[in-house]
Amino acid sequence: MPKYTWEDLTEYPITPGYSVAQGRVIAGEMIAVMKNWYINPHKDGKGIGANQHCHPEEMWIILTQGECEFREGDGEWGTLKPGDVHFIPPYVMHEVRATEPYEFIAIKNLINGHSIYNTTWEPGAKEAWQKVVDAYDESKKFPNNDPWFEGSGR
Repeated sequence: MPKYTWEDLTEYPITPGYSVAQGRVIAGEMIAVMKNWYINPHKDGKGIGANQHCHPEEMWIILTQGECEFREGDGEWGTLKPGDVHFIPPYVMHEVRATEPYEFIAIKNLINGHSIYNTTWEPGAKEAWQKVVDAYDESKKFPNNDPWFEGSGR
């Protein structure tokens, strides 16, 4: 079983088209775990982050250091502090800005042919994924009568 140390992994710019994040990524077959940060060595780090964007992956964010403001769509800005966990569903527009330099762990599902580094698609992959999305039946997602989830708060 592989063991990773964040400091031993290569640092990458994460989605540089709309973000100034730097990070390290561990990717398995179906899930990626990223340790990302928004720290600008030439400024105090305030205001930097990610412009409004969306992606086909769902994502969990766990803030580990610092503080940031986050919003979905045109909604109200909310504050994330260390220990806060935030879920972003697939294709939901969202943006983030720093109130101070911050760091977070992001967990994303992987989609064949879609890059988590720069949001590009391999030829034909976007169309193939759209067929999966179109065929998805929301009513079959975690049915309330599923005993697996009894007592889970769902």
